[in-house]
Amino acid sequence: MTVFDIIKKVMFTLILIFVLLMVLTWSNLIQCGIVPGWCTVYYDIVGHPRVLIAYGNDGLGNPYKLETIFQNRDILGARTVTRNIDNITSGTLGEYDVVVVTRAKTMGVDKLQMFQDYVNDGGRLVWTGDAGTTGLLGEKDPKDYNVKNASLGWTRITNDDTILEFNNTISAEYIDNYCNIVNCSGPTAYVGNLMHNEDSIISQELLPNANMAGDFAVVKLINNTSTVKDLWLDHRADIIDKSANATDYDRYPAIIIISGLGGKTVYSAIPLEFFVDVDSDEYRTGNTGMFYATIIENLYYHLIGGDIK
Repeated sequence: MTVFDIIKKVMFTLILIFVLLMVLTWSNLIQCGIVPGWCTVYYDIVGHPRVLIAYGNDGLGNPYKLETIFQNRDILGARTVTRNIDNITSGTLGEYDVVVVTRAKTMGVDKLQMFQDYVNDGGRLVWTGDAGTTGLLGEKDPKDYNVKNASLGWTRITNDDTILEFNNTISAEYIDNYCNIVNCSGPTAYVGNLMHNEDSIISQELLPNANMAGDFAVVKLINNTSTVKDLWLDHRADIIDKSANATDYDRYPAIIIISGLGGKTVYSAIPLEFFVDVDSDEYRTGNTGMFYATIIENLYYHLIGGDIK
């Protein structure tokens, strides 16, 4: 065998490896970060990741502030589109590498099913706050099939009368918003300390005992096989509601939960923009005074598979 033949075989093998990596990465079977430098090569070919911020008409979150944060070159500089959920279809979702849902408390079961299908098809989903916890008027209550109730949580009855357990998709059971439970004194008022362990992926760079402020969704963690509690709140005392009851609330409620195959589903009880208050000099609803940009950076790079900055 000549040197030229050896070179041809090596080149052919390298081409096969390249094609295999492209297919496996495109189909979400592997993350690009598995091979050093591959994220840069891959996204230079297919185009840099696209982020969709999906929002509704009520609930926790500010989609336009979040868009500003994602597009900020000092934080991510990500390609971002912001769109109302009424104008989103299953085909639309497939065009994006990461989908973030915020300020969408009221959501019909068909839209909730759409987002679950996106996850089942390998999509990368970030669900925040109280999104999807209130159904449309007339939807059936899964706890009592004969009752029609708009406040349904993340377990629903679909149009073909099957149970949709979106709570299992995001590994969280919604209880209520913090400021509905306690008497909040304002959006910048101290709530407690954010805590994480040494194995945390998204929250690993957060300083110990980082202060937390603002409203958030109080949830109960569902321990599925792939569930990781990445960040939680140390309330520093029992959560006592307006009726002086402290028995039903966890003193250490989950704030960020990673779940799903490859950790591609993330639930954040705090809307992401609350972590990075770009308007801290102004008093607006939703301002928290926090500036933990590494939370959003690490979440983004975790989902797309590596740092391609």
